[in-house]
Amino acid sequence: MLRAATCGLALAMVTTGCEVSNFLDPTVVTDPEKTSQLQPDGSATPIVSVILDDLDLGVTPPDQPYANARDVTAEDLEVKTADYVIGPGDQLRVTIFDYPQPTSQLIDAFEVTATGVINLPDVREVSMQGLTETQAARVIEEAYVNAQIFRDGAARVNVLAFTKQNRTFTIIGNAVGRANRYVITQPNFRLLDAIALAGGATNAQILNEFVYIIRDTSTPEVTGRPDPANPGNQGPVRPGDDDPLRSQVDEANDWEPVYAQDAGTGGDASGGFAFEAPQEPENTEVIRVPITELLNGQLKFNIVIRPGDTVIMEAEQTGVYYVGGNAAVTGVFQISPQNPVTLKRAIVAARGFNPVAIPQRTQLIRKMGDQDVFVRVNLKKIFLGQEPDLYVKPDDMIMVGTNFPAPFLAALRNGFRVSYGFGFLYDRNLGRDRREF
Repeated sequence: MLRAATCGLALAMVTTGCEVSNFLDPTVVTDPEKTSQLQPDGSATPIVSVILDDLDLGVTPPDQPYANARDVTAEDLEVKTADYVIGPGDQLRVTIFDYPQPTSQLIDAFEVTATGVINLPDVREVSMQGLTETQAARVIEEAYVNAQIFRDGAARVNVLAFTKQNRTFTIIGNAVGRANRYVITQPNFRLLDAIALAGGATNAQILNEFVYIIRDTSTPEVTGRPDPANPGNQGPVRPGDDDPLRSQVDEANDWEPVYAQDAGTGGDASGGFAFEAPQEPENTEVIRVPITELLNGQLKFNIVIRPGDTVIMEAEQTGVYYVGGNAAVTGVFQISPQNPVTLKRAIVAARGFNPVAIPQRTQLIRKMGDQDVFVRVNLKKIFLGQEPDLYVKPDDMIMVGTNFPAPFLAALRNGFRVSYGFGFLYDRNLGRDRREF
Protein backbone atom coordinates (compact mmCIF):
# COMPACT_ATOMS: atom_id res chain seq x y z
CA MET A 1 0.00 0.00 0.00
CA LEU A 2 2.79 2.37 0.91
CA ARG A 3 4.58 1.49 -2.32
CA ALA A 4 1.45 2.32 -4.36
CA ALA A 5 1.05 5.66 -2.60
CA THR A 6 4.69 6.52 -3.19
CA CYS A 7 4.43 5.63 -6.88
CA GLY A 8 1.30 7.71 -7.25
CA LEU A 9 2.96 10.68 -5.57
CA ALA A 10 6.03 10.40 -7.80
CA LEU A 11 3.83 10.11 -10.91
CA ALA A 12 1.91 13.21 -9.92
CA MET A 13 5.12 15.17 -9.43
CA VAL A 14 6.52 14.07 -12.79
CA THR A 15 3.35 14.79 -14.76
CA THR A 16 2.80 18.08 -13.01
CA GLY A 17 6.24 19.36 -13.90
CA CYS A 18 7.50 22.78 -12.94
CA GLU A 19 4.18 24.46 -13.70
CA VAL A 20 2.84 23.87 -10.21
CA SER A 21 4.70 25.53 -7.33
CA ASN A 22 2.21 24.50 -4.64
CA PHE A 23 1.98 20.77 -5.11
CA LEU A 24 -0.92 20.00 -2.80
CA ASP A 25 -3.03 22.95 -4.00
CA PRO A 26 -2.02 24.23 -7.46
CA THR A 27 -5.03 26.59 -7.54
CA VAL A 28 -3.29 28.94 -5.09
CA VAL A 29 -2.22 32.04 -7.02
CA THR A 30 -1.60 34.49 -4.17
CA ASP A 31 1.44 35.08 -2.03
CA PRO A 32 0.00 35.86 1.40
CA GLU A 33 3.43 35.96 3.04
CA LYS A 34 4.70 38.34 0.36
CA THR A 35 7.87 36.32 0.03
CA SER A 36 8.30 37.64 -3.50
CA GLN A 37 8.39 41.19 -2.08
CA LEU A 38 10.83 40.58 0.75
CA GLN A 39 14.25 42.15 0.56
CA PRO A 40 17.40 40.61 2.10
CA ASP A 41 16.96 42.86 5.12
CA GLY A 42 13.41 41.63 5.64
CA SER A 43 11.63 44.74 4.39
CA ALA A 44 8.81 44.44 1.84
CA THR A 45 8.50 46.52 -1.30
CA PRO A 46 5.36 46.86 -3.42
CA ILE A 47 5.19 45.16 -6.78
CA VAL A 48 4.34 47.37 -9.75
CA SER A 49 2.87 45.47 -12.70
CA VAL A 50 1.62 47.11 -15.88
CA ILE A 51 -1.65 46.28 -17.61
CA LEU A 52 -1.35 45.74 -21.32
CA ASP A 53 -4.06 47.04 -23.61
CA ASP A 54 -3.34 44.30 -26.10
CA LEU A 55 -1.15 41.29 -26.72
CA ASP A 56 1.43 41.00 -29.44
CA LEU A 57 -0.37 38.18 -31.17
CA GLY A 58 1.70 38.36 -34.33
CA VAL A 59 -1.51 38.69 -36.32
CA THR A 60 -2.75 41.94 -37.83
CA PRO A 61 -6.44 42.43 -37.11
CA PRO A 62 -8.37 42.42 -40.39
CA ASP A 63 -10.64 45.20 -39.15
CA GLN A 64 -7.88 47.44 -37.82
CA PRO A 65 -9.12 51.01 -38.34
CA TYR A 66 -7.09 53.26 -40.61
CA ALA A 67 -4.13 50.96 -41.01
CA ASN A 68 -2.38 53.56 -43.22
CA ALA A 69 -2.71 56.39 -40.69
CA ARG A 70 0.42 58.39 -39.95
CA ASP A 71 1.70 59.75 -36.66
CA VAL A 72 1.72 63.41 -35.63
CA THR A 73 4.49 65.53 -37.15
CA ALA A 74 5.88 68.97 -36.30
CA GLU A 75 4.06 70.46 -39.30
CA ASP A 76 0.72 69.49 -37.75
CA LEU A 77 1.44 71.88 -34.87
CA GLU A 78 2.11 74.91 -37.08
CA VAL A 79 -0.47 77.70 -37.16
CA LYS A 80 -1.20 78.96 -40.67
CA THR A 81 -2.96 82.31 -40.98
CA ALA A 82 -4.74 83.52 -44.09
CA ASP A 83 -7.81 85.56 -44.96
CA TYR A 84 -10.98 83.57 -45.39
CA VAL A 85 -11.72 82.44 -48.94
CA ILE A 86 -15.38 82.48 -49.95
CA GLY A 87 -16.87 79.23 -51.21
CA PRO A 88 -20.20 77.60 -52.11
CA GLY A 89 -22.84 77.67 -49.40
CA ASP A 90 -21.49 80.78 -47.67
CA GLN A 91 -23.87 83.50 -46.57
CA LEU A 92 -22.60 86.98 -47.46
CA ARG A 93 -23.86 90.24 -46.02
CA VAL A 94 -23.33 92.83 -48.77
CA THR A 95 -23.57 96.55 -48.01
CA ILE A 96 -23.63 98.97 -50.96
CA PHE A 97 -23.60 102.69 -50.09
CA ASP A 98 -25.35 105.30 -52.24
CA TYR A 99 -27.51 102.60 -53.79
CA PRO A 100 -30.14 102.44 -55.20
CA GLN A 101 -30.23 106.19 -54.62
CA PRO A 102 -27.68 108.67 -53.36
CA THR A 103 -27.49 108.96 -49.57
CA SER A 104 -29.18 105.53 -49.24
CA GLN A 105 -27.69 102.10 -48.90
CA LEU A 106 -28.48 98.48 -49.68
CA ILE A 107 -27.90 95.89 -46.97
CA ASP A 108 -28.86 92.36 -47.91
CA ALA A 109 -27.76 88.75 -47.49
CA PHE A 110 -26.81 86.60 -50.45
CA GLU A 111 -25.99 82.91 -50.59
CA VAL A 112 -23.13 81.71 -52.72
CA THR A 113 -24.43 79.08 -55.13
CA ALA A 114 -22.83 75.72 -55.83
CA THR A 115 -21.02 77.28 -58.79
CA GLY A 116 -19.65 80.10 -56.59
CA VAL A 117 -21.78 83.07 -57.73
CA ILE A 118 -24.26 85.46 -56.13
CA ASN A 119 -27.15 87.24 -57.84
CA LEU A 120 -26.96 90.98 -57.25
CA PRO A 121 -29.65 93.45 -58.29
CA ASP A 122 -29.17 95.34 -61.60
CA VAL A 123 -26.05 93.35 -62.53
CA ARG A 124 -25.55 89.84 -63.79
CA GLU A 125 -24.16 87.04 -61.71
CA VAL A 126 -20.93 87.87 -59.96
CA SER A 127 -18.52 85.08 -59.02
CA MET A 128 -17.27 84.96 -55.43
CA GLN A 129 -15.43 81.66 -55.72
CA GLY A 130 -11.88 81.80 -54.39
CA LEU A 131 -12.06 85.44 -53.26
CA THR A 132 -11.45 86.95 -49.87
CA GLU A 133 -13.98 89.35 -48.39
CA THR A 134 -11.90 92.36 -49.45
CA GLN A 135 -11.49 91.04 -52.99
CA ALA A 136 -15.21 90.26 -53.19
CA ALA A 137 -16.10 93.85 -52.27
CA ARG A 138 -13.81 95.16 -55.00
CA VAL A 139 -15.24 92.75 -57.59
CA ILE A 140 -18.84 93.77 -56.75
CA GLU A 141 -17.94 97.44 -56.98
CA GLU A 142 -16.29 96.95 -60.36
CA ALA A 143 -19.32 94.99 -61.58
CA TYR A 144 -21.57 97.99 -60.90
CA VAL A 145 -19.04 100.28 -62.54
CA ASN A 146 -18.97 98.07 -65.66
CA ALA A 147 -22.79 98.12 -65.70
CA GLN A 148 -22.58 101.94 -65.72
CA ILE A 149 -24.58 102.18 -62.53
CA PHE A 150 -21.72 103.77 -60.65
CA ARG A 151 -18.87 105.77 -61.92
CA ASP A 152 -15.43 104.52 -61.08
CA GLY A 153 -14.48 105.35 -57.51
CA ALA A 154 -17.98 106.45 -56.48
CA ALA A 155 -19.42 103.24 -55.09
CA ARG A 156 -18.50 101.82 -51.71
CA VAL A 157 -19.09 98.14 -50.97
CA ASN A 158 -18.56 96.07 -47.86
CA VAL A 159 -18.75 92.24 -47.81
CA LEU A 160 -18.92 90.11 -44.67
CA ALA A 161 -19.15 86.32 -44.70
CA PHE A 162 -21.20 85.48 -41.62
CA THR A 163 -21.53 81.74 -42.32
CA LYS A 164 -18.18 80.36 -43.38
CA GLN A 165 -18.68 76.88 -44.78
CA ASN A 166 -15.04 76.65 -45.84
CA ARG A 167 -13.84 77.17 -42.27
CA THR A 168 -15.58 74.28 -40.57
CA PHE A 169 -14.61 70.90 -39.23
CA THR A 170 -16.64 67.81 -38.38
CA ILE A 171 -16.34 65.72 -35.24
CA ILE A 172 -18.16 62.39 -35.02
CA GLY A 173 -18.14 59.26 -32.89
CA ASN A 174 -19.89 57.93 -29.80
CA ALA A 175 -17.05 59.13 -27.53
CA VAL A 176 -17.96 62.83 -27.85
CA GLY A 177 -20.82 64.65 -26.24
CA ARG A 178 -22.22 66.46 -29.31
CA ALA A 179 -21.11 65.14 -32.67
CA ASN A 180 -21.68 67.86 -35.25
CA ARG A 181 -20.13 70.27 -37.72
CA TYR A 182 -18.54 73.35 -36.14
CA VAL A 183 -16.91 76.57 -37.26
CA ILE A 184 -13.20 77.05 -36.67
CA THR A 185 -13.19 80.29 -34.72
CA GLN A 186 -9.48 81.16 -34.87
CA PRO A 187 -6.31 80.12 -36.70
CA ASN A 188 -4.84 78.62 -33.52
CA PHE A 189 -7.72 76.17 -33.16
CA ARG A 190 -6.46 72.84 -31.87
CA LEU A 191 -7.72 69.34 -31.15
CA LEU A 192 -8.45 70.03 -27.48
CA ASP A 193 -10.51 73.04 -28.54
CA ALA A 194 -12.47 70.83 -30.94
CA ILE A 195 -13.14 68.24 -28.24
CA ALA A 196 -14.26 70.92 -25.78
CA LEU A 197 -16.53 72.51 -28.40
CA ALA A 198 -18.17 69.13 -29.00
CA GLY A 199 -18.99 68.68 -25.33
CA GLY A 200 -15.79 66.97 -24.22
CA ALA A 201 -14.76 63.35 -24.37
CA THR A 202 -16.94 60.89 -22.51
CA ASN A 203 -15.54 58.59 -19.86
CA ALA A 204 -15.69 55.72 -22.32
CA GLN A 205 -12.57 53.89 -23.38
CA ILE A 206 -11.49 55.35 -26.73
CA LEU A 207 -11.14 52.63 -29.35
CA ASN A 208 -7.47 51.65 -29.58
CA GLU A 209 -6.76 54.85 -27.55
CA PHE A 210 -6.40 56.87 -30.75
CA VAL A 211 -8.30 59.75 -32.31
CA TYR A 212 -8.21 59.78 -36.10
CA ILE A 213 -8.32 62.94 -38.21
CA ILE A 214 -9.15 62.71 -41.91
CA ARG A 215 -7.60 65.60 -43.81
CA ASP A 216 -7.84 66.66 -47.44
CA THR A 217 -4.38 67.60 -48.65
CA SER A 218 -5.37 68.71 -52.14
CA THR A 219 -5.48 72.33 -53.23
CA PRO A 220 -9.03 73.02 -54.42
CA GLU A 221 -9.25 74.13 -58.02
CA VAL A 222 -10.65 77.63 -58.32
CA THR A 223 -13.29 77.64 -61.05
CA GLY A 224 -15.13 80.64 -62.35
CA ARG A 225 -12.77 83.09 -60.68
CA PRO A 226 -12.70 86.44 -62.44
CA ASP A 227 -9.63 87.62 -64.24
CA PRO A 228 -7.98 90.18 -61.92
CA ALA A 229 -7.36 92.46 -64.92
CA ASN A 230 -10.99 92.23 -66.03
CA PRO A 231 -13.37 91.19 -63.22
CA GLY A 232 -16.34 91.21 -65.57
CA ASN A 233 -14.85 88.50 -67.78
CA GLN A 234 -15.63 85.42 -65.69
CA GLY A 235 -15.70 82.74 -68.36
CA PRO A 236 -17.55 79.45 -68.13
CA VAL A 237 -17.86 77.73 -64.79
CA ARG A 238 -16.97 74.07 -64.94
CA PRO A 239 -18.96 72.02 -62.38
CA GLY A 240 -17.30 69.67 -59.97
CA ASP A 241 -17.05 65.92 -60.43
CA ASP A 242 -19.94 65.32 -58.04
CA ASP A 243 -22.31 67.74 -59.82
CA PRO A 244 -25.36 65.86 -61.22
CA LEU A 245 -25.38 68.19 -64.28
CA ARG A 246 -21.73 67.50 -65.07
CA SER A 247 -22.52 65.30 -68.08
CA GLN A 248 -24.79 67.94 -69.69
CA VAL A 249 -22.26 70.71 -69.22
CA ASP A 250 -19.47 68.49 -70.49
CA GLU A 251 -21.45 67.77 -73.65
CA ALA A 252 -22.06 71.46 -74.25
CA ASN A 253 -18.38 72.31 -73.77
CA ASP A 254 -16.94 69.29 -75.61
CA TRP A 255 -15.48 67.82 -72.46
CA GLU A 256 -15.27 64.05 -72.56
CA PRO A 257 -14.98 62.53 -69.11
CA VAL A 258 -14.93 58.72 -68.91
CA TYR A 259 -17.19 57.22 -66.26
CA ALA A 260 -17.00 53.55 -67.29
CA GLN A 261 -14.94 51.17 -69.34
CA ASP A 262 -15.83 48.38 -71.71
CA ALA A 263 -14.41 44.87 -71.70
CA GLY A 264 -11.46 45.92 -73.84
CA THR A 265 -10.26 48.54 -71.34
CA GLY A 266 -10.82 46.75 -68.08
CA GLY A 267 -14.61 46.64 -67.89
CA ASP A 268 -16.86 43.67 -67.33
CA ALA A 269 -15.37 40.40 -68.58
CA SER A 270 -18.66 39.58 -70.30
CA GLY A 271 -18.20 42.57 -72.59
CA GLY A 272 -21.06 44.55 -71.05
CA PHE A 273 -21.16 47.98 -69.50
CA ALA A 274 -19.46 48.22 -66.09
CA PHE A 275 -18.66 51.07 -63.74
CA GLU A 276 -15.11 51.49 -62.54
CA ALA A 277 -14.43 50.16 -59.08
CA PRO A 278 -14.18 52.88 -56.40
CA GLN A 279 -10.68 53.77 -55.32
CA GLU A 280 -9.18 55.40 -52.26
CA PRO A 281 -8.80 59.17 -52.70
CA GLU A 282 -5.23 60.13 -53.46
CA ASN A 283 -5.29 63.54 -51.76
CA THR A 284 -6.50 62.37 -48.36
CA GLU A 285 -4.46 61.44 -45.31
CA VAL A 286 -5.35 60.14 -41.88
CA ILE A 287 -3.54 61.38 -38.76
CA ARG A 288 -3.40 59.13 -35.71
CA VAL A 289 -3.35 61.03 -32.39
CA PRO A 290 -2.83 59.16 -29.09
CA ILE A 291 -5.70 60.60 -27.08
CA THR A 292 -4.58 59.21 -23.72
CA GLU A 293 -1.23 60.98 -23.89
CA LEU A 294 -2.92 64.18 -25.06
CA LEU A 295 -5.45 64.20 -22.22
CA ASN A 296 -2.61 63.50 -19.80
CA GLY A 297 -0.93 66.77 -20.77
CA GLN A 298 1.42 65.89 -23.61
CA LEU A 299 0.63 68.93 -25.76
CA LYS A 300 2.92 67.80 -28.55
CA PHE A 301 -0.11 65.87 -29.79
CA ASN A 302 -2.45 68.88 -29.64
CA ILE A 303 -2.42 69.44 -33.40
CA VAL A 304 -4.03 72.34 -35.25
CA ILE A 305 -7.43 71.60 -36.78
CA ARG A 306 -7.54 72.65 -40.44
CA PRO A 307 -10.67 73.61 -42.40
CA GLY A 308 -12.40 70.52 -43.72
CA ASP A 309 -10.93 68.14 -41.12
CA THR A 310 -13.03 65.26 -39.84
CA VAL A 311 -12.26 64.17 -36.27
CA ILE A 312 -13.32 60.63 -35.38
CA MET A 313 -13.57 59.66 -31.71
CA GLU A 314 -15.02 56.17 -31.50
CA ALA A 315 -15.45 54.35 -28.20
CA GLU A 316 -15.49 50.66 -27.50
CA GLN A 317 -18.99 49.27 -27.29
CA THR A 318 -20.48 47.47 -24.31
CA GLY A 319 -20.13 43.73 -24.82
CA VAL A 320 -19.60 40.40 -23.12
CA TYR A 321 -16.75 38.01 -22.42
CA TYR A 322 -16.82 34.33 -21.59
CA VAL A 323 -15.19 32.33 -18.80
CA GLY A 324 -15.05 28.55 -19.12
CA GLY A 325 -13.01 25.53 -18.25
CA ASN A 326 -12.15 25.06 -14.60
CA ALA A 327 -13.25 28.39 -13.18
CA ALA A 328 -15.49 28.24 -10.14
CA VAL A 329 -18.32 29.91 -12.07
CA THR A 330 -18.45 29.69 -15.85
CA GLY A 331 -20.65 31.68 -18.14
CA VAL A 332 -21.12 35.06 -19.80
CA PHE A 333 -20.04 38.30 -18.11
CA GLN A 334 -20.70 41.92 -19.02
CA ILE A 335 -17.94 44.32 -20.00
CA SER A 336 -18.21 48.05 -20.63
CA PRO A 337 -15.78 50.87 -21.49
CA GLN A 338 -16.62 52.59 -18.21
CA ASN A 339 -15.52 49.52 -16.23
CA PRO A 340 -12.63 47.83 -18.03
CA VAL A 341 -11.96 44.23 -17.02
CA THR A 342 -8.55 42.62 -16.75
CA LEU A 343 -7.74 38.92 -16.58
CA LYS A 344 -7.36 39.09 -12.81
CA ARG A 345 -10.70 40.83 -12.38
CA ALA A 346 -12.34 38.35 -14.73
CA ILE A 347 -11.17 35.44 -12.57
CA VAL A 348 -12.33 37.19 -9.39
CA ALA A 349 -15.72 37.81 -11.04
CA ALA A 350 -15.84 34.07 -11.78
CA ARG A 351 -15.18 33.39 -8.05
CA GLY A 352 -11.75 31.96 -8.64
CA PHE A 353 -10.97 28.39 -9.63
CA ASN A 354 -12.49 25.00 -9.00
CA PRO A 355 -10.40 22.34 -7.14
CA VAL A 356 -8.85 20.84 -10.29
CA ALA A 357 -7.81 24.10 -11.99
CA ILE A 358 -4.24 24.76 -13.06
CA PRO A 359 -3.97 28.59 -13.47
CA GLN A 360 -0.74 28.22 -15.41
CA ARG A 361 -2.65 26.40 -18.15
CA THR A 362 -5.11 29.19 -18.95
CA GLN A 363 -5.88 29.95 -22.56
CA LEU A 364 -7.17 33.25 -23.93
CA ILE A 365 -9.13 32.98 -27.17
CA ARG A 366 -9.59 36.30 -28.95
CA LYS A 367 -11.79 36.77 -31.99
CA MET A 368 -10.14 38.82 -34.71
CA GLY A 369 -12.38 39.21 -37.74
CA ASP A 370 -13.35 35.75 -38.96
CA GLN A 371 -10.57 33.94 -37.09
CA ASP A 372 -9.78 32.97 -33.50
CA VAL A 373 -6.34 33.51 -32.02
CA PHE A 374 -5.28 31.23 -29.14
CA VAL A 375 -2.80 32.55 -26.57
CA ARG A 376 -1.64 30.73 -23.44
CA VAL A 377 -1.31 32.90 -20.34
CA ASN A 378 0.06 32.15 -16.87
CA LEU A 379 -2.52 33.44 -14.41
CA LYS A 380 -0.38 32.52 -11.41
CA LYS A 381 2.44 34.81 -12.52
CA ILE A 382 -0.07 37.52 -13.41
CA PHE A 383 -1.60 37.37 -9.92
CA LEU A 384 1.87 37.47 -8.35
CA GLY A 385 2.84 40.51 -10.45
CA GLN A 386 5.56 38.60 -12.27
CA GLU A 387 3.89 39.11 -15.66
CA PRO A 388 1.77 42.05 -16.87
CA ASP A 389 -1.99 41.83 -16.69
CA LEU A 390 -4.14 42.18 -19.81
CA TYR A 391 -7.37 44.00 -20.54
CA VAL A 392 -10.17 41.72 -21.67
CA LYS A 393 -11.84 42.64 -24.96
CA PRO A 394 -15.46 42.01 -25.94
CA ASP A 395 -16.04 38.43 -27.15
CA ASP A 396 -12.87 37.18 -25.44
CA MET A 397 -13.00 33.65 -24.06
CA ILE A 398 -10.95 32.70 -20.97
CA MET A 399 -10.51 28.93 -20.60
CA VAL A 400 -8.91 27.77 -17.34
CA GLY A 401 -7.14 24.46 -17.94
CA THR A 402 -6.10 21.50 -15.84
CA ASN A 403 -3.80 18.47 -16.10
CA PHE A 404 -3.82 14.75 -15.37
CA PRO A 405 -2.82 14.68 -11.66
CA ALA A 406 -5.08 17.61 -10.67
CA PRO A 407 -8.12 15.41 -9.80
CA PHE A 408 -5.93 13.11 -7.70
CA LEU A 409 -4.44 16.09 -5.86
CA ALA A 410 -7.94 17.39 -5.20
CA ALA A 411 -8.95 14.01 -3.80
CA LEU A 412 -5.80 13.96 -1.69
CA ARG A 413 -6.59 17.37 -0.24
CA ASN A 414 -10.13 16.31 0.53
CA GLY A 415 -8.81 13.26 2.37
CA PHE A 416 -7.23 15.43 5.05
CA ARG A 417 -9.79 16.80 7.48
CA VAL A 418 -8.90 18.35 10.80
CA SER A 419 -11.55 18.65 13.51
CA TYR A 420 -11.08 20.79 16.56
CA GLY A 421 -13.12 21.67 19.64
CA PHE A 422 -15.01 19.51 22.17
CA GLY A 423 -17.95 17.29 21.36
CA PHE A 424 -20.07 14.75 23.26
CA LEU A 425 -21.90 11.81 21.68
CA TYR A 426 -24.46 9.72 23.56
CA ASP A 427 -26.03 6.61 22.16
CA ARG A 428 -28.83 5.15 24.24
CA ASN A 429 -28.11 1.70 22.88
CA LEU A 430 -25.08 1.64 25.13
CA GLY A 431 -27.13 2.42 28.19
CA ARG A 432 -28.79 -0.07 30.48
CA ASP A 433 -32.47 -0.55 30.12
CA ARG A 434 -33.96 -0.45 33.60
CA ARG A 435 -37.23 -1.90 32.58
CA GLU A 436 -37.54 -5.48 33.39
CA PHE A 437 -39.72 -7.84 31.39
